[in-house]
Formats: sequence, structure tokens, C-alpha cells
Amino acid sequence: MKAEPSGRKPSILLWLLALCVLLGMSQVLGTPAQQAPQEPEAQQENGEKKAEDAEKEQDKKKDKEKSFEDVVEDMERVEGLFSFYRKEDENKVLIEILPEQFDEDYLYSAKTEQATGERGLYGTIMREEYVFQWRRFGKRVQLVQKNIRFRADPGTPAARAVEKSFSDSLMASAKILSKPHPERNSVLVDLEELWLSRDLHGTAQGLKARYDTGYKINKDDSGFVFLKSFPRNSEIGAVLNFQASEVKGRSVTLPDPRSLSLRFRYSLVELPENDYMPRLADDRIGYFVDMHMDYTDDQPETPYVRYIARWNLQKKNPEAEVSEPVEPIVFWLENSIPYKYRDAIRDGILLWNDAFEGAGFKNAVVVKQQPDDAEWDPADIRYNTIRWMIGYDASFAIGPSHSNPYTGQLLDADIGISEGILRLGARRRYELYVHPVQAMQKLKEDAWEHEGALADGRNLCSYGQGLAEKVSMAYDVLSSRPSWDAGEEEEFVRQYTMELLAHEVGHTLGLRHNFQASTLHGVDQL
Repeated sequence: MKAEPSGRKPSILLWLLALCVLLGMSQVLGTPAQQAPQEPEAQQENGEKKAEDAEKEQDKKKDKEKSFEDVVEDMERVEGLFSFYRKEDENKVLIEILPEQFDEDYLYSAKTEQATGERGLYGTIMREEYVFQWRRFGKRVQLVQKNIRFRADPGTPAARAVEKSFSDSLMASAKILSKPHPERNSVLVDLEELWLSRDLHGTAQGLKARYDTGYKINKDDSGFVFLKSFPRNSEIGAVLNFQASEVKGRSVTLPDPRSLSLRFRYSLVELPENDYMPRLADDRIGYFVDMHMDYTDDQPETPYVRYIARWNLQKKNPEAEVSEPVEPIVFWLENSIPYKYRDAIRDGILLWNDAFEGAGFKNAVVVKQQPDDAEWDPADIRYNTIRWMIGYDASFAIGPSHSNPYTGQLLDADIGISEGILRLGARRRYELYVHPVQAMQKLKEDAWEHEGALADGRNLCSYGQGLAEKVSMAYDVLSSRPSWDAGEEEEFVRQYTMELLAHEVGHTLGLRHNFQASTLHGVDQL
């Protein structure tokens, strides 16, 4: 009998062993189609376990969040409408927002405190003003500019339609840094993330237009210069450094135009709650207006509603024909104004008391001098100020104001006077006699370039420009006379200054340029 090959039997055994192993693994692992279905109880237990695991993971994350006290440890607290926590040596500032401060209307007001002194970038100029809200969005806090141009009475179908039709604007947002305060339930956010990490005013775009290059905020060399907070307003001072790799446009004032710093003041203000009665505008009289479109009712021919801008003057004695006001309109002369102009500026402002007496108010306007050692800032929204500015190419005066956009009530006014508009020298003579077209070209540029109040052409006031040209010519004529002396020159400048201030104060009282007055009175009466 022939013997079997020695390797055949072991080969069959190996194949059988491999087959058994594979079958065993398929039983252990299986496929979804092969696995026995779980009982409903098992599925429920599995789902509950996953939810429990997720909850435990969330608890772990919460445990990692720092407490309110830990985050503000060793920081100075500045208490007021909004409270701040500051660590000055680290340039670190946090803002505390209470639960009741979310989704509430506040007024945002900005001013340029220090600029470049050329091309429309001047210090002391008012900038944007708008209504804003703090809104919570998950783990972030948003600074939202509220759209109040389109309105309807709350609770009406029209109000719901308006809400769906128009968008607000998200200006900035920041991450919540800690657990809520154990008692106040307030949250903390980093002010740097809100104010210094983005260009809130589009300043870089304006710089690009002026210097023909792209600037970016240099966050590392930007920071907060002061923080103040009061019961009805909080004040933030910040310096923002802008840098560019190269600059094509020329600069007269900057040592190196590749780097410049601008200082701003931001006021966060509680809207006034009082018995102020809005007054509807009349197109025959030139008032600045706060305007919105009201869609509550479609019966009126137009949805536009216009409230005039005016101060909340009320008589101390309502029965009297002429009475002092409960609160007068107070203007402060900034301590940077040269001594020789202060009396003329004061007299020009007080000229308006004659007009107010005709309206039944005595001493409606009051002028005070800011002391040299004053601790308050002229840009504080609680003060109306006459401010002095110096710019290489600045030769104008401006009278902007801020109002409550819901009612038209005036809240703040800062009149800016450049030293150039009172300099009756070679600059004006050149513009007037050698190149008169240049002055008008510059005026058009100013309407586009100036920050804040002049950014909108409708608010452009060319009166100061025209007055300075006329005064310059009159000065040359009068000073050529033999009888001209220092006393006459002083009186000439005094009257010019008074007229200029009276005009700009008129703007801060809510008045635009003459409408009916230009036709009601003859030239000899004006």
C-alpha cells in the first residue's frame, strides 16, 4: 500500500483550524445585520448612560471656568453705571454687565481727543452717536447698534413686521470670562476684545483715503488711558495705534506716517427718563431733527416723523411771563483757550439770552470757566464745552451736539474753535487774494474729511469760512488807515469772535441756517 504524502494531512487540519477561528471571530464581532437586536430597556439604559456621560463632561467644563472672584483678583474696581475692573500694569480692563442691563437701550457717544492735526483729523471733534444694547449670545456678549430708523408701536402687528424687516448692526463681541457673580449674577468680558481688537469707527478706511495706504490697528501698542464711571454714564479713554508697512501719501505733521496714534473717548450713557415732550418739526424753520419712519398706521401720507433738537428748558415759575429755568444751559470754557479770547467768547455765547427772554426765559444760558486744576474732562458727556484746537491746516469752527434720538432732547454739545480761524494773517490773505478757488476746494474736502459732525454733508457749516474771509479783507482795509491803532484792532477781533461764537452756539441750540428769516427781513434789518 502506497503511503500518503507527508504534508497533506497537516494542510487540511490548518485549513479547518483557520475556518474555526474566522467563524469564532464573526460570532464575537458580528455585523449590524448579524447582531441580535437590543431590548427596549437596554436601548433606554444605553441612551441614559450617554446623556449622563455628556452631563458629566459639561460639569467638568463648568468646573474649569474660573469664578468671578478669581478673575478679578488683585484688580481695581471702578463702580458706576457699568463697573470696570482694571489691572493697569498689564493694560487689562474688564467690564461687568448685570442681567438687567442686557437688551436695554443705552446711548453710545464717541469723540476724538487727539489726532494728527491735518487732513480733517483734529482733536476735540465729536464722532458717532447711536443707541446700543448689550446682548447675550451663548458664551459671548455682543455690542449691537440698534436700528431705530424704522419703528411701530410696541405690541402691534406692525411692530412684529418691522422687527422681521430690518437688521441691527453687530459692532463688537467678546467671550464671557467667568462664572456669574454669586450675588449679582453679572458677567465679565474683556474690554480690549470689544474696543481694541477691531476698528469700531472705520478709522483705518479713513486713513487709507487720506494717506493712500492701508493701516491696521496695532493692538499690542494700543490701550486704555482712563476709566470713569458715574450713576448715569461710564467714560472710557483709549489710544489706538495704527501702522502701515509703507505710505504713499505725504504728511506734514507726522514724524513718520507709517505709525500714528489716535486717542478717543467713548461715553456709555443711560437714556434720560423725564417729562420732556418731543416737538414735531416744521420745514419752514431750520431746526436739526431726529427722524424715523413710523409704520404703526398707513393712513398718513408719509411714514416720516421728525422731532426737532432742543434743550429741556422748563420754567422755575410756570405762571410767570419770564422766569429762570429749572436747569439752565451751561457752557464751560475749556482751560486751553487763550486768555485774550475768553471774554469775547463768553459775551458771544451770552448774546443768546436776549433771544431766550423773548421766549419767556431769563438767564437761560450760563457760561463758566474750567479751572486749570479741574479733574473732570471737557469731553465728558455731562459737560457742554467750548474747546480750542490746533491743526496745521485747520481753519474752522464747528458746533455739533448729541441728542436723544427717540425724542430730540439735546444732551451734550462741544463747540470746537481752531486757532487758525482767529489768525488774521498770511494764510487768509493768500486764500483771499492769490488763490481764492483753493478755499472753496478745501471746504468741499472738509465736508468729506472731517470726522463726526461734518462727515454728513447736511451738517456742513461754511459760515466760519466765509466770515473769516470777509474779516480778513476788512482787517486789511481798516488797518491801512492812519487812525488804526491797537485798541481798534482789539475791538475788531472781539466783535468777530463774538459773532463767530454766537453762530456756533446757535447750532448747539438745535438751529440750522436761516429759512424764513432770510425773506422776512430786509438786508438793512439783518
